[in-house]
Amino acid sequence: MAVVTQDDLLSSRPRKKKGRKKGMAALRKMKRALARRELEIMREDEELKEQIYDVFADEGDS
Repeated sequence: MAVVTQDDLLSSRPRKKKGRKKGMAALRKMKRALARRELEIMREDEELKEQIYDVFADEGDS
């Protein structure tokens, strides 16, 4: 086993970060998908509230 000195650490080349780009892209994609899903849920909730309001408004008119 070789001894690691400070010279070895300073002279070593930085590693490429190929996986990081893919990981960040996947994370952004997942965040966008989650935001779309939350927006869809909010729209469905709003539509349901409007339908409930319409039902109660119709009962009041009768």
